[in-house]
Amino acid sequence: MKLRLAFVSAAIGALSLGACGSDDGGGGETVNPDGTHTQFVADTITIPGSAAEASQLGLDLDDDDVSDNALGQNLSILSGQGVDLQASVDEAIASAGIVILANVQATALDNATGVGFTIYLGTDQTTPAACTDPDDIATCGNHLDGSGSFEVDPQSPRDAVIVGSILGGGFQTSTVGNVTLRLELIDGEPAIDLNLISAAAEFNVSPTGIMSGKLGGAITAQEANDNILPVIVDLVMTAVGEDCTGTPPDACCEDGSTGETIYGIFDTDDDCAVSAAEVEGNDLVATVLNPDVDLAPPGDGVDDAISLGLGFSAVSGTFTRP
Repeated sequence: MKLRLAFVSAAIGALSLGACGSDDGGGGETVNPDGTHTQFVADTITIPGSAAEASQLGLDLDDDDVSDNALGQNLSILSGQGVDLQASVDEAIASAGIVILANVQATALDNATGVGFTIYLGTDQTTPAACTDPDDIATCGNHLDGSGSFEVDPQSPRDAVIVGSILGGGFQTSTVGNVTLRLELIDGEPAIDLNLISAAAEFNVSPTGIMSGKLGGAITAQEANDNILPVIVDLVMTAVGEDCTGTPPDACCEDGSTGETIYGIFDTDDDCAVSAAEVEGNDLVATVLNPDVDLAPPGDGVDDAISLGLGFSAVSGTFTRP
């Protein structure tokens, strides 16, 4: 079973992303037009593989001095159950199934104000081609050597400009905003777009790359139910359908398979199958979709959104800005 997760961070309107727990609120900083454009392509996207990593990749979204990454924590639980999300993401990036482009406009990459950070969705038409042999993942990643050229997807947002400052090579912004994440969790299935509220970002930048990047935000409980729950149902049923083809009273699943692990969690009637109702009613799924931050709207004392944090890095690349 192949799973993919791609992110395209797109501002809704003119938005700024804030670093951890920023309470500056007003924002209003604009991009310095004298800044030089430096371009990058993402070469890694990091999904939390453990509780500790989820905490490290999370950002303080609600100013309580706690790292928020509930959905990331639960993705790490899936990894612990044998669902290798990271390997699928790595393959998608190496094969240009995921192409994320970034433009940093700044007067300097060590210390500057009025820095513009724009993210675009790229196509799979890269120079050089991502793979020498598309059927052999070991021959892929050629476009990520720091000298590749790329095309911006015609459907990519054009105005996803994030404004902030660089201090000692570290980018941070003063005002949280709303961004869009595009997730492709199951290979061959349509991607879903999730609207992150109170989104925040931070990273280190140099002329040759972006390092130690974090992108965090939250999705509303309603959106999680509408968009995340169907994906979880499909993911579980696909895994069980592939690995659990036995019939009672014989062993249902291939011994040691991912499907066997997942089947043991979700099947409630020992019929060698998992139904959508069994997934939707499972306590683990309820935990995954349980709101943990008060952001929609903030300050009303009700946890109404689910936090998410991912890591990323990028290498040099060139493309024509739309």
